[in-house]
Amino acid sequence: MIDFRLYRLAFAPTLVAVIAVMFSLEGAPDALEPAGPPGTFDADAATATARHIATDIPDREPGSPGDEETADLTAQ
Repeated sequence: MIDFRLYRLAFAPTLVAVIAVMFSLEGAPDALEPAGPPGTFDADAATATARHIATDIPDREPGSPGDEETADLTAQ
């Protein structure tokens, strides 16, 4: 008579190999597109904005109108 336990024992490594091959056949993902170059820093505009904030909005305590005005200016 045929001993099926022997066939099952031989089938187990084959099953493990098939599962390993299934996961290894996935292709490599596409490369990410590089982000565009960052914008250039305009030192003159930054200096002008800082001077405007320092001279025109001297009171910038949290919650004050000057704080809100500075936040609006920064958001623009």
